Amino acid sequence: MATGGHAFTGVTGKITTGGSIEGYVEADFKLEYDMDKYIEQGSNVAIDHTFGMKKVTGKITKAWGITTGQLYDWFNNKEEKLIVFDPGDGNNTYTCSGCSLKSLGSSIKAGDKGALMLNADFEGLNWSSTDNSS
Repeated sequence: MATGGHAFTGVTGKITTGGSIEGYVEADFKLEYDMDKYIEQGSNVAIDHTFGMKKVTGKITKAWGITTGQLYDWFNNKEEKLIVFDPGDGNNTYTCSGCSLKSLGSSIKAGDKGALMLNADFEGLNWSSTDNSS
């Protein structure tokens, strides 16, 4: 696994295409549903939630093992990637699928050997998790 990851959890996201790892990222993500309320006619009080489409949103802040050219292609060619957030042991993962970059910004430093610093917003189509811990 790449050096780095979240300061407290060590979680790093693996970017994959066709089952092959392209690189690693540090990112924050949010799993969401489009939601509304169910209201019966003549009432002004909602009695239930209605759940719409799933979506994933997030921001990539660092990357390892992936070049700026690969990131640009991901963004410019409107590619969809799979991001698997893994604590390092393959258990309790979160998988964000169909992820496309909405924006791409970088702090490129010539000759720097550290992580590529990014400001890249992404959206995904679906999510799944193996995190069944209680």
